[in-house]
Amino acid sequence: MSSRIVLDLHETRCSDDLIEWFACGFNAHRQIPLVESQETGENKDIIIPQRILSAHSLEMLYTGWSDTVFRKDGKVYWHGVGSHTQNDALLDLQDVYKVYGDQRGPLCVISKSSGFHWCTKQHHATSNEIKITSFDHMAVAGNGQVCIVRDQTQIISYKDVGAFAKSAPEQTWNIQTKSIVQLVSNESSFTALTIEGIVYTWGDPRYSIGREPSNDEYFQAPYIVTALEGLSLSKISSGGWISAALSSEEDLYVWGNATPGCQVIDFIPNDTGDVSLVDLGDDVSIIDVAVGSGHVCLLSRNGDVYTAGISRNGQTGIGNTGETFQKSWKKIERCWKGTAKTIHSGPFSWSTFIMVESPARK
Repeated sequence: MSSRIVLDLHETRCSDDLIEWFACGFNAHRQIPLVESQETGENKDIIIPQRILSAHSLEMLYTGWSDTVFRKDGKVYWHGVGSHTQNDALLDLQDVYKVYGDQRGPLCVISKSSGFHWCTKQHHATSNEIKITSFDHMAVAGNGQVCIVRDQTQIISYKDVGAFAKSAPEQTWNIQTKSIVQLVSNESSFTALTIEGIVYTWGDPRYSIGREPSNDEYFQAPYIVTALEGLSLSKISSGGWISAALSSEEDLYVWGNATPGCQVIDFIPNDTGDVSLVDLGDDVSIIDVAVGSGHVCLLSRNGDVYTAGISRNGQTGIGNTGETFQKSWKKIERCWKGTAKTIHSGPFSWSTFIMVESPARK
């Protein structure tokens, strides 16, 4: 098995109900932790959601192209390529609560008691080389650029991970907000969400950041997505060249593209500066969204999961239909008996994870 316990947490949460995870998608590196009864020793993609874990407490910490990091009943597990090259110092940590990564896998973790730690030996620097300061959020784009949030209102950008490690920033911006609550990235851009429900974007304009700049704006600096002004946004997600924002009114807004110049998702606007409202009809309310590397997943109020985008590795969960790309939303056939509560993917992930609350098995 490509897994290793990274640390041990002493959670007290317990319930008669079980949390179950169902997953589908790319699994060449065995980053999807199949349950023992399903483990075949083969690294096959999963084309329809399969139950992979059950516990009283489950939390996704990181999902990428080749690695998955999660907490299960007080222990944090790492599955995939990087689980063999992790920094051994992580074994001594007891309270990791955030994991950040790039296209290659997890880069660093944040411990409540001891702060920043590199994840893997190849990223580990000596104390003389590293100058990491505390920060609230971090995101790494596919082009290598790093952005962090510091002191709740300040966004700082770095050319790459090396510049970040040496604390050599390129730009610093002060955002007019009480707090930035989310920072996400995709292949070429960043999106930030404030506690007031306002969305900011910046990055490469060729692949849409949901806005066109005016005379006093430019793409590489955070500015408000004016198409979303007046809405109360509660969550953002980004991956590949797609970004999405979910409102407190349970509406979903999207912009970008699945694969620029090649495949187009029907509900994403053609104009690089536009934002589209997702309409599933029949007054379907949306309570969660997850964007992967070229695919989008959403969870409706009644527990249905819909997917669209690249499907060649099973990440859309619709089974063996012969399709490698879904231009429009399709509903995943339910293979769980409980209630789907959240969905997960990541900016470089070719997989989808569905968290289901189920009655305890007798």
